[in-house]
Amino acid sequence: MEFLALKQGGFTLHLCHFSIHNQPFTCLFSLVDLNDASYLMFRSEEVGFLLQEPSYDVKFDRQDNFESGHFYASPVSQITRFGYRELLMLGQILTQIIEQHYQTFNAKSYFANAENIRLKHFYDRLVRRGENRLNFELNNNIGPGELGYAFKTPSFRTQKNDGT
Repeated sequence: MEFLALKQGGFTLHLCHFSIHNQPFTCLFSLVDLNDASYLMFRSEEVGFLLQEPSYDVKFDRQDNFESGHFYASPVSQITRFGYRELLMLGQILTQIIEQHYQTFNAKSYFANAENIRLKHFYDRLVRRGENRLNFELNNNIGPGELGYAFKTPSFRTQKNDGT
């Protein structure tokens, strides 16, 4: 898997394109800017721990949704809807992408949000399946509507009593 690194506005992004049964998807990693102290505190309170660099917001969607700007829209055609096997495959591929991103960029943490309760249920299933494989520490049900997830990676350093 390859990551396309780009800057858009003030944001650093890593894109990974993949497909399942000829249906293209994009996984997007956006570097969280920790230079603004008030934003750092806001995000840290939201996820329940002090963020460390580098940390990333993670999103994925069908490529046509990215191109149309209708993010997370369900497929129009019944032909493009996934069954159980395809959803399992999607979860496995996303786990591999996140694992590869972690190994490549040494992220300290990742954050994801479901856009609605239907996606939240789907993400919960993906997290349960991928949680043990990734060996990340999970905080879920965070943020507005408790639709968010935060993952600490093995590279995340915990603060010791001496402040190091």
